[in-house]
Amino acid sequence: HSLWLKATKESSYKEKIELYDRILELRPDDPEALAWKADAALELGEQRWALSLCDRVLEVDEDNAHALYQRACAWAGLGETENALRDLRQAVAISEALRQHARAEEMFVPLREMERFQELVGRAEDDETPL
Repeated sequence: HSLWLKATKESSYKEKIELYDRILELRPDDPEALAWKADAALELGEQRWALSLCDRVLEVDEDNAHALYQRACAWAGLGETENALRDLRQAVAISEALRQHARAEEMFVPLREMERFQELVGRAEDDETPL
């Protein structure tokens, strides 16, 4: 528990990864630790590593929305649009809250103007409430 607390407060993604590794030493293949490690790997620009971590999560929990979302981010970062949209579609089907996150996600900037992306997650102006 203390390792999780440290990881949430840590600002360095490299340090976060070290903390997730320590968690994984105690609980190998912990899906949550692997998914958050994938998130940190993405922040470091390590899309292929993030893909590998997400694949490990999805081997034990094929409906893990967080891992599907992170894998979609990794695919988008690698320019693999079809794979990104497939994983994102699955992620938002499992967790509706990810739809709004996807509209603001930096990794999805190259997809934002695509009609299929907009149909999947909506438009940014959908988040704005009229005065």
